[in-house]
Amino acid sequence: MSYFTTLLDEKGIDLDTPIVVKSLHNDTENHMTVRHVLDEIHRKKPDVQKILRKKLIMIDYRNGDVLDLFRYVARFMAINF
Repeated sequence: MSYFTTLLDEKGIDLDTPIVVKSLHNDTENHMTVRHVLDEIHRKKPDVQKILRKKLIMIDYRNGDVLDLFRYVARFMAINF
């Protein structure tokens, strides 16, 4: 199990939790799930995963909403569709 999957499990976040974001380039609404974003993170290069992991550690340490980072990644995924 990856760090990202473990963190979501520890936070009680269901992988089927919906995420709705607006595309950065054409303002269309995009619907996906945490699972889709997690799959995209797992496809990233190790150095990118390391950056995302550090960001999540910082968010979690400050008792922030870890889904904020998943929403952030989802916005960039929406550009590609």
